[in-house]
Amino acid sequence: MKTKARIIVKNENRRMVFSGVMATLAIILVPLYTLWFGTRQNPMEYTLSMFANRFDQMTEFFIWSTVTGLLIAYYIFRLYGKVDFRNKKARHSLILSSIFLILTALTPAVEEVNALTHKLHFMFAAFFALFLFLSIYFFSRYLKSIDETVSRKSSRYLFLVVLGSSLVYLIFGDNAMFELFFFLSLSVFLIFLNRWIKRLDTGFKTRN
Repeated sequence: MKTKARIIVKNENRRMVFSGVMATLAIILVPLYTLWFGTRQNPMEYTLSMFANRFDQMTEFFIWSTVTGLLIAYYIFRLYGKVDFRNKKARHSLILSSIFLILTALTPAVEEVNALTHKLHFMFAAFFALFLFLSIYFFSRYLKSIDETVSRKSSRYLFLVVLGSSLVYLIFGDNAMFELFFFLSLSVFLIFLNRWIKRLDTGFKTRN
């Protein structure tokens, strides 16, 4: 029995280490992959969707959106698991955000070619951000029941991500600069959120 228990503990430790390595890779790959794709053309002149539609990079855009959406969802889901957060609305919202990011890449965004798909593209992009922030908002409310300081920090930093992206959009206009800022600042925010969660003094052990 003791040997079997040791094997179970050993396997669980391996699983946690593997999960931690994957999460670290995920949060590193998101900004790096976004920078790589977002600088293939002039980010001061075109948005990421314009890269895809005007320079025949639809496949690359689809791969980027799929990989990025899944990596962000994986990392956030792991944060939820660390504090046993099981809110269905938050989880469903996070899944929907990934789906809408992928739909954004699948929908052509050139207005002069197709006005309908152009509108759908921006609608999907808005829904991606909306459901992502909604999911994190539910999580922030849950954290308030554990530690109000962490909850306030997460809310403030998330607000800075939104505010910063909006300001970059207003300053530089409709190009990839605000998109690059959004995904990079979101990655930094999630890294900090992970560190804050690790320091929580909860009634259960958070996973590394």
